[in-house]
Amino acid sequence: MKCIKCNRESLSENSNYCPYCGAAQKPVFTVTFPEKNNFSQSKCYVYDSTTNKTLRICEFKGTAVLPYIKDLSIKVSAGGYRGKPVIKTAPGKVYNLVGDYSGKLVFVEEGKENAK
Repeated sequence: MKCIKCNRESLSENSNYCPYCGAAQKPVFTVTFPEKNNFSQSKCYVYDSTTNKTLRICEFKGTAVLPYIKDLSIKVSAGGYRGKPVIKTAPGKVYNLVGDYSGKLVFVEEGKENAK
C-alpha cells in the first residue's frame, strides 16, 4: 500500500501511519485548540453534537485527531472561552480553534486564516 502523502510503499494495509513521513493513512479530521486565556480553567473537549458523547479531551494548544466518520458533526468546548461551535467533519480537513476579540471560539480552516 502507498502512503497518501509521500507516495512511498508502506509496510502493511493495516497501517494507521506512514513509517516514513508519519502521515495518517486513513481519512482523519483534525482540530487544534487555542492557547489558554486569562479565564481558562479546564481542559478542551470534543463532542459528537448529536449524542453529546465525549470523543476527545485535550489540553490547551493540544490537537484532537479523529477518524473521519461520514455525517459526523462535532461540538467543541474550551474552558474560559465562550460558545461551543459545531462543525461537520470532512476527510483530511484541519481546523484551528481561535478565540475572537470577545473570547468566543471559532473554527478557522488551516491555510485559510487570512482568506476573506
